[in-house]
Amino acid sequence: MNFPCQVGVCLLLIQDGHILLMKRSGTGFGDGYWAVPGGRIEGKESVSRACRREAKEELGIEIAREDLKFATAIHSAPHEENMREVVLFIFKAEKWEGEIVNAEPNKCSEIGFFPLDDLPPSTMVSTKKFILNALNGTPFEEMFWHQEDPSS
Repeated sequence: MNFPCQVGVCLLLIQDGHILLMKRSGTGFGDGYWAVPGGRIEGKESVSRACRREAKEELGIEIAREDLKFATAIHSAPHEENMREVVLFIFKAEKWEGEIVNAEPNKCSEIGFFPLDDLPPSTMVSTKKFILNALNGTPFEEMFWHQEDPSS
């Protein structure tokens, strides 16, 4: 049985106890909320390559494969209208080449580094979960699934 499931990546850029967030705008999803960089995997592309591509496309930076560390994974149920089931691979990097810029101003109104323990109130729920899981070493989480069978 086929089902519409998207596979994507997110990037946690960490520097001196701060994390880079992007304020979404003009995308139709999460506009006005802070989120981490990321996007969908393109055909014939590994998850690590997709994450490095998104860093280049959204922030203008290069991340070497060895500087990209797996942090956590999320399997999210559709929880808003027109959403699909999503599997996300979240990576962390503390080293990169180039100056960070807002390379997609049509999708992001601003970028900034925020203390890991003091995120903006308008940070997306999923973004907070990614960060918390990465900091706590939680390798995997299922989000927005409503279990009907308490034994499952």
